[in-house]
Amino acid sequence: MPEQTNDIDFNANKIKKSKSLIKDKKNINEIDKLKKIETLNKKLASDPKKILNNDELDLFEKNHQIGVDDTIEKDAFYISPPKLDERVSNLRFIASLDNELLNLEKVFVKLDLQLKNNKLRNVKDLINKEIDYKKNTQKFLMAFKERLDLLAIYKNALEFIPLKPPMEHYYVTSKYGKRKHPVTKKWRFHHGIDLAGTWQENIKVSADGVVTFAGYHGSFGKVIRIRHNYGIDTTYGHLAKILVKKGQIVSEGQIIGKMGRTGRVDGAHLHYEISVNGKSKNPAIYFSIGRKLLSRNSLKSIADLK
Repeated sequence: MPEQTNDIDFNANKIKKSKSLIKDKKNINEIDKLKKIETLNKKLASDPKKILNNDELDLFEKNHQIGVDDTIEKDAFYISPPKLDERVSNLRFIASLDNELLNLEKVFVKLDLQLKNNKLRNVKDLINKEIDYKKNTQKFLMAFKERLDLLAIYKNALEFIPLKPPMEHYYVTSKYGKRKHPVTKKWRFHHGIDLAGTWQENIKVSADGVVTFAGYHGSFGKVIRIRHNYGIDTTYGHLAKILVKKGQIVSEGQIIGKMGRTGRVDGAHLHYEISVNGKSKNPAIYFSIGRKLLSRNSLKSIADLK
């Protein structure tokens, strides 16, 4: 039995070596073939009128598109995407635009914002239009333009909405909604969100706007109010310092004050409010959307936000 096992192992190794030699021979033949083609191409490049013999002519006609980079093993496996014709490719691109526009539309619904623009269209109206690429190329190109115009409107609007927190480092001490006031101990609706951080941390404006109030305001202590686009106002209360004046134009990220504990408070924090056309909104939703916009699949995750 041992001798038979050795014979089997020897034969298996012999077969394996034979396969390897055959494979190496194929590769050598392929390389030799490529070298001949390269030499032939150089010969023709130096003298385009050069007359080729029958063997050279046959080699050139069969392999004139082969290059050195095409030395791929025949038994190798590669996955490549299917090639789409121009019509299918364009229709797929329009479908991707429709998907992004639908998600953006949902974002503005969640923010309760209505954009005023003559070019603003309902996305479903665009999608329901029949487009025939072969019959009407001009109509197809107009469909592209309508979607790109709408996308530009939404993307431009997002840049002027206060989606960023006013503090770089913070933690929430009191959420938006009904709560028991920490000082009066009475239940009442909290129209903002309280953010605590390091003492006198920089307070930054959340989006471009104009200062409509900067001063002392009752239980809120030192306050700044800023008017943004689309009927949005932001309020920053209980500040230690105010660094802007009424009527001043401010840019997103600009330092406008310092966190403090002025007014009726039980500890240092920032009272931050967002209102749209006079109606308060939960700033946490704006923060969440702002964070998700930085992620890869941002629009879909925002649209699914509850």
